[in-house]
Amino acid sequence: AGQEVPLSSTYHRINLANRDQYVNSALDYRLHEFDLQVQAVVEGLAKVIPVPLLSLFTGEELRTMVCGHPDIPLDMLKSVAVYKGVEFNSSLVQWFWEILETFSPSERSLFLRFVWGRTRLPRNIADFRGRDFVLQVLDKYQPPDHYMPESYTCFFLLKMPRYSSKEVTLHVILPSTLTVHTNCYSSKEVTLHVILPSTLTVHTNCQCNFFL
Repeated sequence: AGQEVPLSSTYHRINLANRDQYVNSALDYRLHEFDLQVQAVVEGLAKVIPVPLLSLFTGEELRTMVCGHPDIPLDMLKSVAVYKGVEFNSSLVQWFWEILETFSPSERSLFLRFVWGRTRLPRNIADFRGRDFVLQVLDKYQPPDHYMPESYTCFFLLKMPRYSSKEVTLHVILPSTLTVHTNCYSSKEVTLHVILPSTLTVHTNCQCNFFL
């Protein structure tokens, strides 16, 4: 339930004669009802950056600087990617990027959350501060198509089995349990069916995330 706020000490009811004053008073109240909280935010920002400098940027520019790109540009992600246990021009790596290309913005955001614990990329390459996206392919998973990817969000690291099946069916048995059934070989469909469901069902923190 809300509470009544007196907008005028003169009028207690709205009529045709004072309606304009009521509208102006209501707008003024709404525009300034959070002044105390906004001032606290400004004081906090002032401890990090000189507040007058903020006027050099538009609201959109400032949001991008603070929050990063909302659209997850894959070219930027590719430029900071390094590969372990697999060549950059291998079929598995090519499938991986082709699959991410098909993701919607929200799915890419979920994928980034899965591998890095955040939903947006930094504004530019320099803002990565030397942090690479590591894609590591391991052969310890046997048979590989029976295992899900692992992410280590603190290290921006994705570990994948060396997927090789042509077709994969993924069933959710329990909210935290995924089972993969395979029956052919040599295609990227296996990678698609494994990566997409895992990014859509992930809950991340700064620990290792296992989807086995």
